[in-house]
Amino acid sequence: MLSSCKKFVQFLCSLHVKNISNSTHHCFPLKPESPMNVFDRKAKSKQKERAGGMPDVEVYDYLKSEIGYRLSDRVLDVKRTFKCALDLGCSRGYVSKHIIADSVEKLIMCDTSPTYLSQASPPEEGVVVERLVVDEEDLPFESDSLDLVISNLSLHWVNDLPGTFSQIMRVLKNDGVFMASV
Repeated sequence: MLSSCKKFVQFLCSLHVKNISNSTHHCFPLKPESPMNVFDRKAKSKQKERAGGMPDVEVYDYLKSEIGYRLSDRVLDVKRTFKCALDLGCSRGYVSKHIIADSVEKLIMCDTSPTYLSQASPPEEGVVVERLVVDEEDLPFESDSLDLVISNLSLHWVNDLPGTFSQIMRVLKNDGVFMASV
């Protein structure tokens, strides 16, 4: 099955797109560790940077904001305090802004966009915050180092979703919690 998927993707990449000016579509050889490259991650990163620079960016954020609120509410349903949490693909802080000190002691906010990170709303006072530019497909954290990983509307842009889930499981402690919206 995987072999036929790779062949199909290679076939699609061999087709030439005509009459499209300024196309950002590029086909790259597949990484050996990744089953497929469906998304152009560099193009998505550029799009996030461009969107973050728009003067009315919050007008278009209503869905991300609502889903972020609902996901943060699920964090509150877990009746414990997480020492170290990761907001993976935090964007402009749609989950982070609802995190309270009773739930999380330290929050690491990660995104591929430095602009989004700088605009991200921080959690309430009392939560230690660290902001990092990180690709969701390459987590730089030590094994068994996080108590909670949350991700709001970010993981659907990942090419190697099973690999990303494996990395999330690697960085989570044995009793760690993973919550995501896609």
